[in-house]
Amino acid sequence: MEILYINTSNYNAKIGLISDNKSKFLKFQAKNRLSNILLTRIDKLLKENKIVPKKLKAIAVFKGPGSFTGLRIGIATANAFTFSLKIPLIEIDKEDNSLVKIIREKFKNKIFTNIIIPF
Repeated sequence: MEILYINTSNYNAKIGLISDNKSKFLKFQAKNRLSNILLTRIDKLLKENKIVPKKLKAIAVFKGPGSFTGLRIGIATANAFTFSLKIPLIEIDKEDNSLVKIIREKFKNKIFTNIIIPF
């Protein structure tokens, strides 16, 4: 199980790769460049972990609250990935220490959504 996580709710964006036994996150300062760098950061994270997009089983995305423009960019990216790869979309509405556990549980219990709009 490989799940890509995206949180673009503020200037410090966060993406992650969650699998059965490990998780890896990458934080980066996006400011006004998020739309220019998000996909390259995702590509870098996937390549570092030897994952091709077709191997992803789901995308988890933080829906807000936060910067509307930032959320819109991250959510649109997640929606596009899930649509093009035909994989499930997991909605995350809070980010805390149990994030990885919540994502794994939602995936295991098939708690998916069709499309997410910013909160």
